[in-house]
Amino acid sequence: MQTTNNAIDLQLIKNECESRIESFFSQFGIATIARNSSIKKARGYSALTILLNIFVLPFIGKN
Repeated sequence: MQTTNNAIDLQLIKNECESRIESFFSQFGIATIARNSSIKKARGYSALTILLNIFVLPFIGKN
């Protein structure tokens, strides 16, 4: 039971972090900066999605 609660808590924290980081990205035009810096991908997840996930990791206790 405790493990389930921890997983739910971790997901809530991750969602909150993603929301705040997405707001930061939007406010400071990170997508435009990435595009102007020639950060592009051919397939798979977008570069912005990968950057968002990289920024979230430290806040959820992951390397």
